[in-house]
Amino acid sequence: MSGTNRDESRDSAYKEQFIAFSNRIERWGRKLLIVLAVLVLLFQAMLHLPMFRPLLTTVDQLEGSEMLPD
Repeated sequence: MSGTNRDESRDSAYKEQFIAFSNRIERWGRKLLIVLAVLVLLFQAMLHLPMFRPLLTTVDQLEGSEMLPD
C-alpha cells in the first residue's frame, strides 16, 4: 500500500508542477498574442498614412500610374 501512496503523491506533485508551468506559458502566450494584435493594428493604421506607406510597402511603387476618370 505504501507504494501506491508514494506514486499518488509523486503524481500529485507532478500535476501541480505541470499546472504551474502551463499557467506561466499560458500567461506568456496571452501577452504575446496581445502584443502581436496591437502591432497588426498599428501597422495597418500606419499603412493609411501617406508618410509611412513607402517605408512599409513597395506595392505602391509597382502599381503604375493612376488612371484619371473620363
